[in-house]
Amino acid sequence: MRIYRLVKAYFLAVALALVTVLVYRFLVPGLVSTNSSLLCLVGIILAVAYPALVYIAIKRLVTSISKSLKKDMEV
Repeated sequence: MRIYRLVKAYFLAVALALVTVLVYRFLVPGLVSTNSSLLCLVGIILAVAYPALVYIAIKRLVTSISKSLKKDMEV
């Protein structure tokens, strides 16, 4: 059961890395360079807020893995 959780965490980390590349390679530059002021503002907010959201997601992932590993160690 522990290996399943670790593999799931690995795939989530890879998916998060791919989404990060897509956001900063395509989405943010496209939004910032548009003529619309609203879309430009959305791009800037996304560029600033996305790292905080990634941090929260990684923190939750690590805490859930550590709790499950502690639970498996007790049994």
